[in-house]
Amino acid sequence: MKFPRLTASLLLALAIEVPSGLLSPAAASPGMTSPLIGRHGPVEVHHRAAWEAPYLLLGPLSPLAPSDAPGQVTARFLEQVRGAPDTAALCPRDLGAAEIARVGNGHVVRLPQRHRGVPVLGGDVILRLSRDGQVVRVLSAVLAQTELDAIDVSPTVSAAQAAERVRGAGGTVSAAPLLYIDRGTRRLVWAIPSVDAAARENTLYLIDAHGAHGGEILRRIDRVWTFDQFRVYRANPVTGPSPTTVSLASGMGGPFSPAAGAPRYLSSALLKGMNCIDQGTTRQILGLTRHACVPQQVAAADGTNDFASYTPLVNGTDGMCPTSGSANQNPFAEQHMYWHAAAIYARFRQLYACLGEADFKLGLSTGMGATPLPLVVNLCQPDPASPADVKVPLLPLVNALYFPPTSMSYTQALGGQSSEYIGFGLGPKANFAMDGDVVYHEFTHAVINTRGKLPFRTYEDSLGMNDDGGAINEGLADFFSSALAGDANVGEYAAENFGFPAGAGVRSLTNTDQCADQRIGEIHADSTPFSGALWEARVNLTGDPKDPGSDAAGRRDAFDQAVLAALQGTDMYPTMTAVALLVVQEVAMRAVVLGSAAKKLTTQAFTAHGILPGCDRTIKVLSAKPLLCLDGVETRGGSTLIPGYVQWRIDMPVTADTLRVDLTSAASGGCPNLTNAGRPGAILKLAVRTGDAPITWAADTGMYDRLFDLQPAGSKWSVELPMPKGVSRIMLVNAGGSTQGQNITLSFHCAAADGCHGPPDLGMLPSDMQVPSPDLGMPPTPPLPPIDAALSGPPPPPPAGGCSAGGAGRPGAPVDVAGCVGLLVLLLLIRRESAATSAARPPGRAAPPRPGSRAGPR
Repeated sequence: MKFPRLTASLLLALAIEVPSGLLSPAAASPGMTSPLIGRHGPVEVHHRAAWEAPYLLLGPLSPLAPSDAPGQVTARFLEQVRGAPDTAALCPRDLGAAEIARVGNGHVVRLPQRHRGVPVLGGDVILRLSRDGQVVRVLSAVLAQTELDAIDVSPTVSAAQAAERVRGAGGTVSAAPLLYIDRGTRRLVWAIPSVDAAARENTLYLIDAHGAHGGEILRRIDRVWTFDQFRVYRANPVTGPSPTTVSLASGMGGPFSPAAGAPRYLSSALLKGMNCIDQGTTRQILGLTRHACVPQQVAAADGTNDFASYTPLVNGTDGMCPTSGSANQNPFAEQHMYWHAAAIYARFRQLYACLGEADFKLGLSTGMGATPLPLVVNLCQPDPASPADVKVPLLPLVNALYFPPTSMSYTQALGGQSSEYIGFGLGPKANFAMDGDVVYHEFTHAVINTRGKLPFRTYEDSLGMNDDGGAINEGLADFFSSALAGDANVGEYAAENFGFPAGAGVRSLTNTDQCADQRIGEIHADSTPFSGALWEARVNLTGDPKDPGSDAAGRRDAFDQAVLAALQGTDMYPTMTAVALLVVQEVAMRAVVLGSAAKKLTTQAFTAHGILPGCDRTIKVLSAKPLLCLDGVETRGGSTLIPGYVQWRIDMPVTADTLRVDLTSAASGGCPNLTNAGRPGAILKLAVRTGDAPITWAADTGMYDRLFDLQPAGSKWSVELPMPKGVSRIMLVNAGGSTQGQNITLSFHCAAADGCHGPPDLGMLPSDMQVPSPDLGMPPTPPLPPIDAALSGPPPPPPAGGCSAGGAGRPGAPVDVAGCVGLLVLLLLIRRESAATSAARPPGRAAPPRPGSRAGPR
């Protein structure tokens, strides 16, 4: 299938692309900065990495009159930029109505791109306005007018034909197709939602609507993200084994206080708690009869009008799906989950209030027909061997999931809801609703969805497959979970479902993971460098995450607000590097609260994790890689190569002339897009590029020198190839169906008859690079936790509200952080589509053709 080919976003001074020969090689070096004196003082200019197009610096914009109306500021800015020939392309004429969001010390304004009335999917101009009405950052993620003019907006493939194409690929058509221009592929497309309850899929198909490739499936976008008084565990039964009685504290009352009634259930203006009980019934789901539990409210207030009288059900019979009248319905879990959901909701309401949004609510709780967010515990699923037999017990769902409003019938498949909701699986060993981290994590996904951010998990850019969008989403869910809990470990109780040691958690934000080295192509695993960098910066700037002092709390508030402001400024295809730079800028704008070293310490944290100055997704330390997702063509007979998520830098020793690559493939485990029945098997190849430049991809073509087939022997794959001395890059690519590579090992050998020159007895890696080669066969037990709920430690008492900034001369007093910003920096965030990566190809080096198309489910 095809993915959008995008280049990384970096903070720049106002800039345009120029031919690569106009700047010296030094000017295009990764992470290089150049000084510029603007209206607000020195400006730092970050050039793109060497394999992407460099930029030419222009002068600063002329001042705009201060205004409290961001719409007027935006209009004047657009007029000014469009009036200059060098910058007109940054802000095309056909932009939709401005979407304006407060971010404390200013606004973020988004203008969606259109062309002849057709919206451009992923096309945006995003402005960051300062408090005094100045544009301090621009993200231009648009198609050039020349590219748009080449796109015929009259489809030659009808909506009905596009829908039939989806059905022919095994999908379903859940709503009428809509016409878009896709920025990634630069084609007119039909966007068709597909919900498949049996396959647990909720996806969006993009079908080519015009041209020689009409009817082709360009890509497939997954849209489901998988992770008064109450008696609760302050975190979970592992870190605090004794529950305590707590109240809905200040900031949690009002919209979260259960409404009066007889009985009084867990229903309020913003939240609704439910329990999924097996009543021995079935539901019709997309024409299929399925045995399913029925969500209902079980936990009710006691005689004192509280919910504190329930006894926790931990382990024991908790792994059995509850039925009508059974003793294991666990209403404790229902009210436990509700209190923690109110705690994280109140935290986001507090943060957004300090950013200028006085009454933040999730999308389904605003406007006409506003409803509370459903929260369903004890989710179970039908036995796949007898999915319609009500006499066969339901099985625990080993997951916690946030279902966005687009899930439609898929939500009915599990939790019986017709709208957005969060579901908590029963779990065979640990109830996900009993882990506060799980609740915080999943709720953060709902917040990100309400802001309309990070919609795509995976796409193709100039370095191959990129899952930064999904990894950032997961990383933020972990970060805000740990921020409220005050603990870096994520999901200590839920982890027991996956065989982790008690109290270990499924992830930890105290890590040294690198953007490239630990990447495997699975968004939860790949999130840890980003979340680790955020956590490291937060601790370095704010101290002990459980410090109850007002100064420390004010610094934590300011940092968390900076992260939310950075999120608001992202486009549809952000990279970790781009978002890191947004965070750095937003933190620097709060230096009065966070300290003069805030920018430096935040930059250092992202640098320590390989995200800044740039992540080229190249593994430079050779060691066995336990797992790597190898995406592939999802339809029969496809011949297009799908690039990998990472590549390796190989420095051949003088004692070897041959490189051997070994791996084991498996069709199960932590990878999201594995080959299913009826889809092709994997066809694995190794792309090689000589020299110290990365393998790159442009216009659906890989820039490499040679391509070698890996030979399968059952589940084992291997290839031996001659390698020149010096440095080369290699990448595993796939021309068949998606699979999972395990225990990927690289070893050096000498094949020359007269031996290789160098010290004796070094046929394998040098001693400091020796790699063990265990036979993993199938995935280790347990594999990567297949949960979206990765999820940490005991939370402090729920926030009392307010925007205490401390440390600003008035400890503990309400402070408008927006008023505490020093000199603003004139930085512009530019994302421009570019074919300039072709300039990175060495002279005379041809790129192998890539015939065929990418299609099918993803």
